[in-house]
Amino acid sequence: MISSKKFVVTIIIVTFISLPYIPTIIAGSTQEWEPIEPIEIHRGAVNESTKWYDYGISWSSDGKYLAFRCMCEPKLTVVNTDNGKIVFSKNYSPCFDLAALEFSPNGRYLAVGSSKTLEIFNTDGWMLVKNYSAYVYSLSWSPDGRYLVYPATIGGTIRIIDTRNWEISHEFENNSKIVSWSRDGKYIAYASSGYVGIIDTSTWNESILLRLPSMLSVVECLEWSPDSRYLVAGELGGSLQVWNTSTWHIENAVEFTHGMPFSLSWNPKKPILAVGLDSNMLAEDSIPKLYLIDTENWSIGREMKPINETELASLTKDPNWMHYYSVAWSPDGNSLAVGYKDVVVYTTEEGFFEPETETAPYNLLWPSIGVVVIMAAVALLWFAKKRGKRKFELKEIKQKEDEYE
Repeated sequence: MISSKKFVVTIIIVTFISLPYIPTIIAGSTQEWEPIEPIEIHRGAVNESTKWYDYGISWSSDGKYLAFRCMCEPKLTVVNTDNGKIVFSKNYSPCFDLAALEFSPNGRYLAVGSSKTLEIFNTDGWMLVKNYSAYVYSLSWSPDGRYLVYPATIGGTIRIIDTRNWEISHEFENNSKIVSWSRDGKYIAYASSGYVGIIDTSTWNESILLRLPSMLSVVECLEWSPDSRYLVAGELGGSLQVWNTSTWHIENAVEFTHGMPFSLSWNPKKPILAVGLDSNMLAEDSIPKLYLIDTENWSIGREMKPINETELASLTKDPNWMHYYSVAWSPDGNSLAVGYKDVVVYTTEEGFFEPETETAPYNLLWPSIGVVVIMAAVALLWFAKKRGKRKFELKEIKQKEDEYE
């Protein structure tokens, strides 16, 4: 007979083994994020000569404004997120490739970089404050809004502007096109061929070089975590490299097979990293992808569906098309702005974070079912034997009563 003590120990062991699989059975391990009815902010227009959709997006610090630019028009647009109305717009000549834009942390300024200039607009009246001659592919504000860093691609320098007098306060010789200021203000990351460099803002020295897997690796986007614990680089080889800033060692890597990371945005409130990929023309499925990464375990949590999957499928038959998503989380972390042909905003009110439960994959489902079956069998065996023992005891009692009579 199985004693009660042995049975309890057996159940505990089996339950412990099955814990990793129980959530899989209940909720399913494959989750697909498909937002419901996104809010359309702007309907884009196709430039038939370049066939290039490209929207860069930036939220103001209070979430009141959403700015975006498009290379193919080219045009800068700022909308009020409460009603979707345009509050400011500016058209540029075709020779201007609008490549970067970002609101200052205090929301007072909007910096816009292009193939010709770096412009600073005051959001109170949208007047032009300062204009610099440079090819600006990316830019980044310091968390306190005192400095603005940008790489002057043509000149091969990284320049830092002091916003108190709008003069260049520091300059570094480096042929980089991507820069990003850490959220704690301690570091500036810049990307070059084969490595990512780190500038220490306390000494204004280039203190660290982070090697990429290959010297031929090209980084297209950089993003710091909200607590500055991690630095993520998206390389054109199709992967994300994740450094732990306490050791400056690569801690994780996320590989993509359907495209290359072009845009990153870390949710300020939740452990979610949005990744916009370009279309991989070498793959059969060349529609651009948008993934959400769970940064607690660095797994691909969900794939967002294309904004207009049917239209994109027809467009990608032309190998000359360039496709990728630009992404930006709102300051409160409840909305994700996505730019492609159109600029749309997905919010939590539309069930953005609620997954659709699907069947668990084969390799997890069957072990889970097996564990449950074993547990049920053990339980039935124990109850059957206990019931049999009870019947035997009752039979003995009956016999003794008959003999006594």
